[in-house]
Amino acid sequence: MKTVIYLSNQTVKAVTGQSRKGRIKVLAVYQEEAPRLTIVNGQVTDDEAFTEFLKAFWEKHKLPAHPVCLVINSTQTVVRFFDLPPMSYRKRMRYLPREFSDVERMRDPVYSYGLVENKMFGAVMERAFLGEHLKRFQKIGIRIVSVEDALISQLRLLSCLEGLKGKVCVVQILDGAALLSVLWVNKDFLHFSRSRISTQTGARSLGECCAKNVSALMQFARAQRIRQEIEAVYMGGLEKVWWPEYEKAVLAVNSMIRVFPLADSAGAFFDFPEGKYGLGNFTAAAGGLLSKSGRANLRSQFRKGPEYLAKRRALFRQLMPALVTAATLSVVVGIQMIRWFQLTNQINRSLEYLSDSQVLAGVARYDHLEKENQILCQRIEETNRIIVNINSYPVMSTEIDQVVARCAEGLVSADVTGFQADPGMIQVISLAENERLIYPFINRLTEEKDVFSSIHYTGFEYVESQKAWRLYVECYLNDGAGKE
Repeated sequence: MKTVIYLSNQTVKAVTGQSRKGRIKVLAVYQEEAPRLTIVNGQVTDDEAFTEFLKAFWEKHKLPAHPVCLVINSTQTVVRFFDLPPMSYRKRMRYLPREFSDVERMRDPVYSYGLVENKMFGAVMERAFLGEHLKRFQKIGIRIVSVEDALISQLRLLSCLEGLKGKVCVVQILDGAALLSVLWVNKDFLHFSRSRISTQTGARSLGECCAKNVSALMQFARAQRIRQEIEAVYMGGLEKVWWPEYEKAVLAVNSMIRVFPLADSAGAFFDFPEGKYGLGNFTAAAGGLLSKSGRANLRSQFRKGPEYLAKRRALFRQLMPALVTAATLSVVVGIQMIRWFQLTNQINRSLEYLSDSQVLAGVARYDHLEKENQILCQRIEETNRIIVNINSYPVMSTEIDQVVARCAEGLVSADVTGFQADPGMIQVISLAENERLIYPFINRLTEEKDVFSSIHYTGFEYVESQKAWRLYVECYLNDGAGKE
């Protein structure tokens, strides 16, 4: 059994349960209000008061102290989805900082990655921000084994809901003032957006804001040329008194859409306890039951910080004399064994051909030529392999810049900001005064099949300072692209 604690704002939530073989079982849920203004946007502003509250919360509900997963909803965490070719754990960890190179506000960041269904995501969080939370739980005797971002936790939960599989629909989750809207297509999410909604403006205004996000996702679905129509909207976290106005606002967008509570999509493989709280109020916490405490998790990466590496270096320095002695003895013994085998072989050959000096001379000459031949063959193979590898890599040239400029002409302003030869990928940042101009630009890039093998992007955002829509595009070059 696992305990998940969810921290965002004043409302602190926790669940206990387990996940096994695709089935999630939530045993109990807990919710309490922390002292006012002790935690804002996942950031604790009064450490002493909030620590006392957590301790009392744990003791009151008799929650297990291990294993515990921490789910955080805060703008201190940045999450991005991207496509990467298969690579090792170390290469991925070296690659992640490139994906977040524009996040300048992060100091001493901690990176992690993982999968939601078939989509790769990366997350980054400041070490100081994460360290404060971990030390606080450690202080009251609670062992955190994994740390997850609320968005990833919610998307993982949605991927396990049986009622969403095979459907084209919109899922909305209201968590306080934070609204998550997800476009779900068959087996996985295609796009999502996060916004803040004031719940003090009344049910009608809240319903209209939610319906506006539904309308935006419908337009995105049409732009992606999805054949199926959006058939339903699932809403979680909305109070019953607000439901009529919400349903009215969504039906005003499209009268053919059916509106359901998120709990209706749970299916047979999800158990949630009955009571005054519903599934929609605990999506982030329940999704934490699916988190993994592997080496790519934020908790594991935090342990590999400067203090951890300093301890490893100190231990290595202590063991260095023994390691050097063992290595030296191993080399000496190895050399002696090799020398003994060589002398034994030489003596045996000498005894066999002792009576024939010409045979002995011919054998020695043959051995010498054979060794030289092996060395030459190895060099030829290495040279051929290098030539093949060089020819297989695409080349960044002015032709590529011209193709990007041609595709952007009359639509957007586009700049090539980076090139990675290993995966054959160029990075393009485009700005458009109208978001509708972005889709023709993407279509033009996609039609350049002689140059680009695939085009990837994860949505766009409005940049207030530039009064324009910004889009990050990754264009993967065909083999031989850019070569004459």
